[in-house]
Amino acid sequence: MMKRLTPVLFLMLALLMVSTAAFADTVAGKAQGAFGGGTPADSATLSLGGGSLKYTGQTYTGDTMQTGDLMPLGTFHLNTPFASGTDSTFKLHLIFSAPPSAPATDFTADVDAHIFFWTGYLTIDFAAAPTTVHYVTPDYNGSFDLAIDDITLGTLVGLSCDKTLQADITNAVPEPAAILLLGSMLLGVGIWRKKRA
Repeated sequence: MMKRLTPVLFLMLALLMVSTAAFADTVAGKAQGAFGGGTPADSATLSLGGGSLKYTGQTYTGDTMQTGDLMPLGTFHLNTPFASGTDSTFKLHLIFSAPPSAPATDFTADVDAHIFFWTGYLTIDFAAAPTTVHYVTPDYNGSFDLAIDDITLGTLVGLSCDKTLQADITNAVPEPAAILLLGSMLLGVGIWRKKRA
């Protein structure tokens, strides 16, 4: 009985390894930003009463399997002092060069935030729910969530005027094409077992 099960167990282990490897994708690309509905660029500036808020984008690299490993997506710098500010918006524009897409072109994602001004500080508030990014590679489909940390900048004690924008990659999951591939493999194992019986 064990001799009959050994090939099946080996195939099941191989399938598990393939399915795990399929979603351990490198995430890489370039981050850009824009304030108040502008066109995303490598750097953007929002004028404030007596000062300004500047975003500087950067390239980034992460991994869909490294949950908790924060990925930097640029920096914010608050020029002080600022007397006032009108609530505004910020758009983070991500241009992905990896995972490799199909066809071979970069894919993008936009994440919106609201900027709220208070006495002596401001908050850049990204949506509480993570942003789901879908992609298609030459071999399979996939998706992952980007959970982006909110930013608070200001002149109050304990606050900084410089902050790095960070994101956590979570919930890397297969999508229909990958599920179909795994299902086909399992069906093949079933047929093989039936023929052996």
